Amino acid sequence: VFFQRAALRSRSAGGTDAALADLDQAMAINEAPHYLSLRAALRHRNGNVEGAISDLRRLNDLTGTLETHDAITLAEALLKTGDVTGAERSLRLANLGASDASDGQKRRIEALEKELKERAEQ
Repeated sequence: VFFQRAALRSRSAGGTDAALADLDQAMAINEAPHYLSLRAALRHRNGNVEGAISDLRRLNDLTGTLETHDAITLAEALLKTGDVTGAERSLRLANLGASDASDGQKRRIEALEKELKERAEQ
């Protein structure tokens, strides 16, 4: 119930904080991978990059891999912390699943590639 309510709230304007609270309650019962994935995305959206990184690393520990959208979010978060090497590694993982990526995910990958290239040229 908490996860379903969190998923609905995450899509509404201003619902991110309430969705995060619901996810915390859901995760107190069961640390399911899809809970970690959604919480990481919401934390990243809210600017809590360290929290997003923590969730995505835990997700990777639990599942052994990250879905394309999670790898993109991890690369974006790592880049915001200045961890260029980690961002590049996560971007390579995201590119492995890019054939199934949505248009939005492909745009995020392209933006990451552009930013990494610009940083390399500095």
